Amino acid sequence: MIWIDTSFAVEWLRGTPRASETGFRRSARMQILPLQYAEVCAYFIRQRRKFSLAVLDPLEIVTVGVQELVAAADLYLRARAAGSKASLADAVLAATVRNRGGVLYAFDEDFRHLGLQQESIGRWTPA
Repeated sequence: MIWIDTSFAVEWLRGTPRASETGFRRSARMQILPLQYAEVCAYFIRQRRKFSLAVLDPLEIVTVGVQELVAAADLYLRARAAGSKASLADAVLAATVRNRGGVLYAFDEDFRHLGLQQESIGRWTPA
């Protein structure tokens, strides 16, 4: 499974050099959570960039379960207590990746505080 975070999605869709440095290859199973999907849309709307939802068609929107939400709340509170500025949205994504497995593409270093390990630039896996 390939999971996509907002930080990566924006750079991937903009075609930035940093996104290409990850070695990311488009896949049939690219998944994104609803809040990250909304954050990507908000970015392009805020930037007043010409944007078609069709570019997001390859991303499968996946909902999370209660177990992942409870795990996310715990991850979030522990990360914040340790001084991280991790968001609850990132905690939900981290909990989902940890529960379901796969690789997360993200440029947000807060995932380190949420139980994921960075394999290479922009590529995270469950610790």
